[in-house]
Amino acid sequence: MEDKNKEIIDYFYFLNKHNRINASYFFCGNNLELVLDIVKLVNCAESEYFCDNCDNCIKISRRIHPDILIVDSDKSNIKIETVREVQKFLHFKNFQSRFKALIINNAHLFTEAASNAFLKTLEESPSNSMIILVSRRPDLMLPTILSRCKKIYIPYHEENKGFSFTDILEFIKKKEINMRDRKSLSVFVANLISVMRDYISFRIYTSTENLINKGSYEIITTLDYSLSEGQRILDDLLRIYAAIDNVNVNLACNLLKLTFQV
Repeated sequence: MEDKNKEIIDYFYFLNKHNRINASYFFCGNNLELVLDIVKLVNCAESEYFCDNCDNCIKISRRIHPDILIVDSDKSNIKIETVREVQKFLHFKNFQSRFKALIINNAHLFTEAASNAFLKTLEESPSNSMIILVSRRPDLMLPTILSRCKKIYIPYHEENKGFSFTDILEFIKKKEINMRDRKSLSVFVANLISVMRDYISFRIYTSTENLINKGSYEIITTLDYSLSEGQRILDDLLRIYAAIDNVNVNLACNLLKLTFQV
């Protein structure tokens, strides 16, 4: 398992251990296997993490578990008929797992009607269930759907490469950035997302135990954003990151500066 993925697994281990698993999550990224590992973690009968050998783990890995439904759309839209089917699934009694899990990959492919119908699903999700949305394009999703989900950022391999935490802290303090290289800007924003994600976790739990990137501690202890300000900054960063390939680099840099002005 990659180190970055292990950090996210450790984070969910902490949540599971302290009975803090949310009803709904939005994963910004495209690592469906990581999401399945998390579902195994909360349902494994033999290990505090996951053993990959018990009946639950094996069935989840093979995607044949009766309590796990994966909607994996690639190019076609996710229509309202699909939403009605997943609503029925969620209200069935769990067969054998602690948490029933609905995973919707490429969740940005919801049609408008499906998005509006899915809001009701998020608002009325049954107990002992997890709804997990996965997408690299949060900018194409209904904001009210995102606002109802706990956000988890799935890092890329290049995160932290080429930038020190001193670089990140200097930007946050001075709001100065001048990049002409789209790739470098993408990596820089990925690091900012990592820091703000951990800042929000730190504000909620006042503990470093559940930080996904332990190196961000030296930055987050210097920040003084409210929880709502931190969440707004993280949401803006996710939108900028998703749009980097399609916007002018100078414009993206200016948006970054505005994002941290509170």
